[in-house]
Amino acid sequence: MKPFPPRDPLPRSIFIIAAAVATAHVALSFSPWYEMFRDEFYYLACAARLDAGYVDHPPLSVWMLAGVRAMLGDSVAAVRLLPALAAGATTAVAGMLARAMGAQRTGMVLAALFAAGVPILHALASFYSMNAFEPLLWGITLLCLFRALDRQRPRDWMWLGLLLGIGLMNKHTMILLPAALLPALLLTGQRRVLGTKGPWIAAAITCCIVLPNILWQWAYGFPSLEFYANATKYKNIPTSPLEMVFLQSMVGNIFFLPVWIAGVWWLFIHDSGRWRFLGWTVIATYLIFLATQSSRPDRIAGIYVLCAAAGGAALGARLAQRAALARTGAIAAITLAGIVMLPLVLPLFPPVTQSRVMGLAGMNRQFEKGQRAPLPQHLADRFGWRDMAANIANACALLTPEERAVAAIGASNYGEAGALEYYREEYSLPPTLATHNSYFHWGPGATSGEVMIMIGTSEEELHEMFEDVQNTWIIHWGGFAMGFENDLPIYICRRPRVPLKELWPKLKKYV
Repeated sequence: MKPFPPRDPLPRSIFIIAAAVATAHVALSFSPWYEMFRDEFYYLACAARLDAGYVDHPPLSVWMLAGVRAMLGDSVAAVRLLPALAAGATTAVAGMLARAMGAQRTGMVLAALFAAGVPILHALASFYSMNAFEPLLWGITLLCLFRALDRQRPRDWMWLGLLLGIGLMNKHTMILLPAALLPALLLTGQRRVLGTKGPWIAAAITCCIVLPNILWQWAYGFPSLEFYANATKYKNIPTSPLEMVFLQSMVGNIFFLPVWIAGVWWLFIHDSGRWRFLGWTVIATYLIFLATQSSRPDRIAGIYVLCAAAGGAALGARLAQRAALARTGAIAAITLAGIVMLPLVLPLFPPVTQSRVMGLAGMNRQFEKGQRAPLPQHLADRFGWRDMAANIANACALLTPEERAVAAIGASNYGEAGALEYYREEYSLPPTLATHNSYFHWGPGATSGEVMIMIGTSEEELHEMFEDVQNTWIIHWGGFAMGFENDLPIYICRRPRVPLKELWPKLKKYV
């Protein structure tokens, strides 16, 4: 394969775009209308219990959050700083990918603008979770792959293995990238690289990096596999291929769809087939996604970094011979198309207005069974947590001092449990237990279960577990929280029929 030609330097405007994206996300963390997201409470709870794995995610994002918490605290702005920086960096990486494909200055800038206008990338970066970092890791990994294919040096493949390992330690679905790349390479002349030692060096390094998580999974019976199976069976809503394509066109920005198609076509026809394997990578990723029939749109969000780079390179090549006015017009149109889509995924307005805007565009759909709310879950799960803690505190006030000394709170899911932990000191709450995902794995600890304040469990189930069940309070979350969190009764339960440690194994909820 012939070597890559010399490339233009990265324009300063790419870094301006990246800084603008990061700054916008930092500003949104100070929104007066929305609280912390459900998963952020849970990740903070995980960060207080550092380990080599968790039931529903690998450990890297938790380790990073623990570092942020130690240095900056656990305010909303502090927690969302790294996702904001990742969002900005992702746009810059799209420009770098376009540069690696041979794009000139205009193509690089267009690639960064396309990435900055992809709704799903902003939705994922609007709160802290492993999802906020996956698109960036896809992009950087592809950059390492370009370098490895160009230079064919062992150390370049080592970098590729390192990035893949980091990606898998962030989120297990990072496996989709090599799963799509392998058939893509086999379908093109790039397959010859699989006969060299480079890819196997990368694979070995990746395995070494993920080994701690694999050993953790082995030690605890591979709970993540059970979680993924249950999520597919009980949680994710089955979706037809046609609807999945529509949703992807929306979260990828419907205005950019012609550019995504043109960019993939450009990958197939450009430069004697050098980038054809990337075109097959995009197609393979979509086919894997469609085959699942139930995956949420964010599962393949990382592919839009590649689409943005290819689209920018393709359009930049077309505009290279045009007048400056044409290039300026294209940049303005792309910027406008990106800005128009942002209200469909970001909490820019008060919830009433936000709900109307998203409803008009059909973007308030839920992707999990039994969920209902005027807003999609990534926004609806930012309401009511402080009020819940205050209501629980009111119920705790009904306990005698002796009961208070042994009491614990029983939450129905990790969001409730994490929020109650977060507000524990502010409202002087007892410790919180849950049997959902990693909370089940952490166990009841020293809690006796003699006095439990329960939320989210039916009264019938509680009477089976306790001799004395007292209904004390109703939690009103308001109209914008997820439906299953509204109007929850609070029960004070005493005298368990079975010791808590004996009952605990029967309460596992991995979903």
